[in-house]
Amino acid sequence: MAAADTSSENAKRIKDQFRSKIAKYIITCLGPYRKPDCKMGRISTTEEFKHLARKITHAVLDKELKYCRHLEDLEVNENVKGKAKDYVKKYMERFGVVYKKTASP
Repeated sequence: MAAADTSSENAKRIKDQFRSKIAKYIITCLGPYRKPDCKMGRISTTEEFKHLARKITHAVLDKELKYCRHLEDLEVNENVKGKAKDYVKKYMERFGVVYKKTASP
């Protein structure tokens, strides 16, 4: 049973490392949207910024897990960063001028 525990701990560690690295990158991608003169969309509060960063980070992690054949191959490389940056841009374009956190069901 110890081998299974080690495997699941290793999987959690790999996911946590990926999530941590991609979160830092997504925060840099979202940074310009906090500026008042941004024409593509704007995040007005720190709470909404944190919510959006967390939401996008988990979405990117889930998408990458779907396409990653082996968990060990999960890494933040230039390809992943490019896809994440495009995802942020398209996501923010959907909200118009000011991003507002949607209500939870």
